Amino acid sequence: MKTLNKKLAALAAILFALTTVHGAVTYNFDDGTMQGWVNTVEGGVASNPSHFSAREDQGRGGGHSPTYSLLHDGDGTWLDGRDAAHDTLVVSSPAFTLAGTEEISFYLLGGTGDTSATPTSRETLPTTSANPGIMGVALRRVSDGAYLLYDHRDTGNQYSNWEKQGWTTNEVAAAIAGDAPGETYQLDYIDQQDTSWGWTILDTVSIAAPVNSYTWVGGDDAWDNAASWDVGMVPGLNPIDKPVTIATGVASIGSIGSNDINVDSLLTISGNGGINKTGTGGYNTINAGGLVDLQGGATIWTNSRFYIKGTTENGSGELRISGGNNLFSSSGYFSVGRQTDGIGLLTISGGDTTVSAGTAAIFGGYQGDGQVDMTGGTLTIAGPLWIADQGDALINHSGGDFVADDIFMGNNNGNGATDSYYNLSGTADLYLNGGLTLGNGTQTPENNVFTMDGGTMSVTGITQVAGEFVFNEGKLTLRDTDVSDTILGETWFIEAAGTTAFFDGTDTIVASASATEPATIVGISYISGSNTMRMVIDAPSALVNYHPLGTANLVVPAWTGVPHSDDGVNAFMVTDLSYSTTDGSNVVIYVEANDAVQFFGIGQ
Repeated sequence: MKTLNKKLAALAAILFALTTVHGAVTYNFDDGTMQGWVNTVEGGVASNPSHFSAREDQGRGGGHSPTYSLLHDGDGTWLDGRDAAHDTLVVSSPAFTLAGTEEISFYLLGGTGDTSATPTSRETLPTTSANPGIMGVALRRVSDGAYLLYDHRDTGNQYSNWEKQGWTTNEVAAAIAGDAPGETYQLDYIDQQDTSWGWTILDTVSIAAPVNSYTWVGGDDAWDNAASWDVGMVPGLNPIDKPVTIATGVASIGSIGSNDINVDSLLTISGNGGINKTGTGGYNTINAGGLVDLQGGATIWTNSRFYIKGTTENGSGELRISGGNNLFSSSGYFSVGRQTDGIGLLTISGGDTTVSAGTAAIFGGYQGDGQVDMTGGTLTIAGPLWIADQGDALINHSGGDFVADDIFMGNNNGNGATDSYYNLSGTADLYLNGGLTLGNGTQTPENNVFTMDGGTMSVTGITQVAGEFVFNEGKLTLRDTDVSDTILGETWFIEAAGTTAFFDGTDTIVASASATEPATIVGISYISGSNTMRMVIDAPSALVNYHPLGTANLVVPAWTGVPHSDDGVNAFMVTDLSYSTTDGSNVVIYVEANDAVQFFGIGQ
C-alpha cells in the first residue's frame, strides 16, 4: 500500500498558517493556502483526483459560505474527477496538544462514505477507493498512529447542506484519557470512496474550548463574518445549536443552492436586529425547531418559507413574540407546525407583528400540529390564514388584535381528518378583511369549531361547510351582510340563541351576548355596625351576564354600575356577578349604602 510520501509531516507542522481566536485554533483556508495541512497519502500520476488542495470552485451546499475549502485536486476540474476511482487520499493537520477541555468541530460537504466503517490508523487504510469507502475526519494520536475518534456526514444527496460535525468536550476527554502528558495529535481528512457521491469537502476546522453562546456585534453584515460575532467565530446554521443573540444590525445569510436554517437552540432577536435570509435556489427555509424569541424590533426575511416546527419528526419548536415592531417577509408559507408528528407553538404577548407571506399563513401545518396562544400585541397577516391544513390546530386568542384577509378552518387536502379550534375570549379583537369559512377541502374535519366566549370579531360573512360556530358572548359584527341571508344553516336570529341582535347601519348586524332570563334579588339585609348590605340573588344564566346597578331617582332613573364585594371584606369593585359567593343555588354579594336614598337592581 502507499505510505506517507511526506515523512517529515511533523516538522512541516511547525510552518503553518492558522487563525487563533479566543484560545481557539481555526483553519478556514480562506487565504487560499493549506494553512499547514499536508497531503500525507497521495495518489499516483494516473489517479484523478490525486490529492487535496485549498480551492474555491466547489459551487455546492447551503448553510455555510466559505471562500476556499479543502477539496479534490488533480487532472482537469474538480467536477471532472469528483466521483472517479482514485488512490486513497489523506491530508493531515499540523500537530497539536489537547488538555481534554476542548471540543473539535468541522464542516463537511458531499457524500457520507461507508457509515459502518471506522478506520483504525492511517497505515491500515485500503490503498484504493471503493464504493462504499471511508470518507471523513479522524483524530490521530501521533505516537502510535492510532485513530481515536472518527466522524463523517450524516446525509449525502443533491440537496444537501454543509454539516457541522465533530466531537464534544466529553468525547475528546474520554478518547485521550490515559495518554501521556504532552502527547500530540493530528486530524486526518480521509477520502477512500468513489462512484456516486464519492466526493467530500472540508472547511472551518476548530479546536477550541466550547463556545456556549454567540452575540452579534456587527452592523448590517454577512452572517459568516467572524468579526461580527463576540467570540470571533461563526455559529453554525445547520443547525444553530448554541444560543445566538442579535440585538442590532441585520445578519445576512447567503445561499448556494438550497439552504435551510435549523434553529435547534435559542435565537433571540431584539432592538432593531434581524436576519436576511436570501438564496439563489431551493427552498431557503428557516426552521424554528428550538426557540426563536423576538423581544422587539426584529426583521426576518426569507425568499421562501418560515416554519415553526421541529427539525426532525416528532420535534417541536416555538416562536415567542413579546414586544417591538416585528416583520416577517416571505415569498412562501409562514407555518406554525409543519412536520410529521411535530408541534409548532406561537406565543404572542406584546409587540406589533406583520407577516407578509406570498402564499398563505398556516396554523397547523402539513401533517403536524400547530398551537397559537395570543394574549396581547398585534398580529397582522397580509393574506389568508389556513387553520389545520392537513394537521391539527388550536388557537387560544384571549387578548390583542389579530388582522387577516380570510380564515379557512379545516383546510384539509386529502391527508385525513383534522381537528381545528379557534377560541376567542377576553379582550381579544379579530378583524377579517374577508370572511370565515368553516371547512374547506376534500376531507371532512373531525372537529372544526370556532367559539366566541368574549372579545370582538368583525367579518364580512360566515360560511359553514363543515363545522360549528358557537357564540356564547362577545360582540360580533357581520359587515355587508343582508339580514335575510342564511347564516350557519339558519337565519342569524335563530342560530344566535341567547343573544340580542340589532342593526348598526343598513347592512351590518351586531350581536352581543345577554342573559336569556333576568336575575332577581331574593333577599337583602343590613350588616349591623357598617354601611354594608348583604344581597342574595337568583341568577339563572352565566354570572358574567349580570351587573349590579344603582340609582337615586326612580322618576328619571340613571342606572350606573355599583361597586360590590364578594364577602364584604375584599375590595368593592364595579364588575359582574362572577365576583360573588354561593348560597345554595343563589349567589351573595355585598354593596355599600352611602347615600340617603339608593335603589338597587341587577342589569344584563
